[in-house]
Amino acid sequence: MSEKEPVDRWFCKVGSAKLGPLSTGQLRDMLQRGALTNETSVWRDGMESWLPLSDVRGLADGVDAVSDGVGTCGVPARRAERTWLLLCVALGLGFSGMVVRQLVSGRDSDPYSYRPVSGVVHYEDGKVIPTDVLTLTFVPLAPPHSPRIYPRPGFAVVDPKTGVFQAPTSRKPGDGLVEGGHRVLITGLNRLPIPEEIVPREYADFDATPLTVNTSEGRFELKVRRPLPTAARTDLESPKADQPR
Repeated sequence: MSEKEPVDRWFCKVGSAKLGPLSTGQLRDMLQRGALTNETSVWRDGMESWLPLSDVRGLADGVDAVSDGVGTCGVPARRAERTWLLLCVALGLGFSGMVVRQLVSGRDSDPYSYRPVSGVVHYEDGKVIPTDVLTLTFVPLAPPHSPRIYPRPGFAVVDPKTGVFQAPTSRKPGDGLVEGGHRVLITGLNRLPIPEEIVPREYADFDATPLTVNTSEGRFELKVRRPLPTAARTDLESPKADQPR
């Protein structure tokens, strides 16, 4: 570390993706939630190399962190990341009450059946969506079983190189989706929409997303509309575009 106080802008490696910049508070919160482990590699300006999070003095002090022994690319760490990101997406999209009740309370029996599914997501022309972190949230369309028991949303992390996703998680890692129909939301890290020049904003909006699936299909092919170039989008949004010719 350099002698002067470094800027509070951290970067970390999660699987094949590099995430950041993140504040110290965000890193500690992610560590507490299980989205990161003591073995997660982190770096910020002033450090000579990437280090395991546990080797950075003061960063993990007082945090009950996960130590899975398999490094940042291990399956347990990625499962923890999926659970945390699902909660973040749910909170940001307005159905937090439903999700929090299901995640916090394990006392109610689950009356829903789950079905393993898999699939691929890409542009309509077949090209892979160019982003390092792409997550899918499957929001069930099934009605609540009771005022306290709602169908659980499912969550999947997409391979950024191929667009393939496997075994979404709803209640237990890899258990699949509640049987029936779902609306599909596409977001990045920490409930934030992917930049609009990569994925149109409606795909992160429950009321606007054009993507729907049914578990009876088993394997999904999700086709995303490729956004217009910035210049063309600006022309369409300008007042001149509404004037008669």
